[in-house]
Amino acid sequence: MPRKCSVIGCRGNYAPRKGETANANKVSVFRFPKDEDKKQEWLRRIPQTLLPEDVTDDMAVCEKHFDVRFIVREYTCRRPDGTTFTCPRDVPVLDPSAVPTIFPNTPSYLSSTPPVKRKAPDDRRAEMAARDDKVIEQWLESDCITDFEDFSANVLQKSNELQREWTVVNNGGLVLYLLLANVATSLCPSVVASFKIWPDMSVDTYNDKEQRERRELAWLLGDEGKLTRWSQLPDICAYLQNTCTQQPAPADIVSKLSNLFKQLISSVKVTGDSDSVAFFTRTVFVALYSSEVLLPCQLASQIARRHLVDVLPTLVLAQSRHYVGKT
Repeated sequence: MPRKCSVIGCRGNYAPRKGETANANKVSVFRFPKDEDKKQEWLRRIPQTLLPEDVTDDMAVCEKHFDVRFIVREYTCRRPDGTTFTCPRDVPVLDPSAVPTIFPNTPSYLSSTPPVKRKAPDDRRAEMAARDDKVIEQWLESDCITDFEDFSANVLQKSNELQREWTVVNNGGLVLYLLLANVATSLCPSVVASFKIWPDMSVDTYNDKEQRERRELAWLLGDEGKLTRWSQLPDICAYLQNTCTQQPAPADIVSKLSNLFKQLISSVKVTGDSDSVAFFTRTVFVALYSSEVLLPCQLASQIARRHLVDVLPTLVLAQSRHYVGKT
């Protein structure tokens, strides 16, 4: 006959009472541990007066008094290739750290929840790595663009973070991103940069009114130049925004101004006027270098043309006097 539970009030493996089924009280039971310290801990947990010398080999505690995580009901074996094999045990066994903590037929304060056993460092690291791998796998799956239909249906929602600076136009046949300038000012609005996503998911980029080469984005989109992930959109926007709105270097501005004024000097044939224009040119260069003023090229051209118009009547008059003097 199976051993009966030794906890007072428990009917584990006792004969069924009237009205109970034959297996109503059938449970697995576990003997008291041989280790004296472990046995003392069991006896302290069980709510009845028992001394170590009172415990016999026939006494046992049933599964009702143990947390389920302490009851091992399966064999788990690791194969040489690293995979695991699991099969049920005929007779459950207890985990070595198990202690009885559940006593249903007693006041609730006599029962307690055992603390979670701290896992080994290697096991914790393995679990953390598995969780990280799962998060990365889920992110990669959600980041993938299946086709243009999927892209067109979700592009506005996915581009919410870009809406502050970029305007998205979706007409069903293609998706257009526009980077606008001077929108909130009194100046004329203009398109600084833009790019199109075609139905085959290829991407064409534009700088103002000029189309840029696809190979510029080969580092991001590959040799085919096709959009495959949602995370590539912010990178495209940032790249175009940085390259299309980049201001000319100070040395470039000064060089352009220098060439413009050299043309002005070379057009002067009269010695006096040439000296005046050369002096004016040097003064402008000194001001640019000393104050580190950055003038757009268009503004520099306007300045040069304006001064050319100012000096032209003087040049014509001087030239006329020169010819009159010769005659």
